[in-house]
Amino acid sequence: QVESCSSKCAALEGEARGLRDRLADESAVTSSRPFQSLEARLREQRDESARFRRAASDLQRDADTLRAELRKATTSASATAEAQRRAALAEARVHDAEARARAALDERD
Repeated sequence: QVESCSSKCAALEGEARGLRDRLADESAVTSSRPFQSLEARLREQRDESARFRRAASDLQRDADTLRAELRKATTSASATAEAQRRAALAEARVHDAEARARAALDERD
C-alpha cells in the first residue's frame, strides 16, 4: 500500500509538472483549475500516505510489544514446567522414602 501511495504521488507530481511545463506563465499555471485540482489530489495522497505510515509504525510497535510479551510468557511457562517437573520428582522421592520406611517398620515388627 505504501508503494501504491508513493506511485500515486509520483504520478500526480508528474502530471502537475507536465501542466506547469505546458503553460509558460507561472501565475497561469498555479491559478489554473487543472493545476489546483492536481495540487489538491497530491496533498490528499501525501496526507493518506503519512497516515498509512503512522498506522504501519503503530502496528510495528504493537507487534514488537506483543513479541516481547510472548517471549516473557514463554519463559514463564518454561519455568513453571520445570518447577512442576521438580515437584513431581520430589513427590516421587517422598513416596519412595515413605515406602522404604514402611518396609523397614514391617521388617522390624
